[in-house]
Amino acid sequence: MSPDGIFEYGFATAGFYRVFPNPSSSFIYLQSDAPVVNEGEACVEDISGKIIFKKTVELSGSTKIDCSSLEAGVYFITVKEKNAVSRLKFVRVQ
Repeated sequence: MSPDGIFEYGFATAGFYRVFPNPSSSFIYLQSDAPVVNEGEACVEDISGKIIFKKTVELSGSTKIDCSSLEAGVYFITVKEKNAVSRLKFVRVQ
């Protein structure tokens, strides 16, 4: 697991979370291995820190996120929950 959210072997990982497939051309999945079901917020930002969109997510299991409208490039997904923030990097390809 990479604590800095750098993708390895098709995944980006941070804390209880991972993003896959990475890189992706259409959809990514935010998967949580958290032992407790909570609701949180997933925020996608571009490389400059501009917020592209926010989505309320259930932080247990897997959540599908459509990234097909994003330009090709590097993005970050920040997961905010009650007592923690995790940040992961993913790559959008054409």
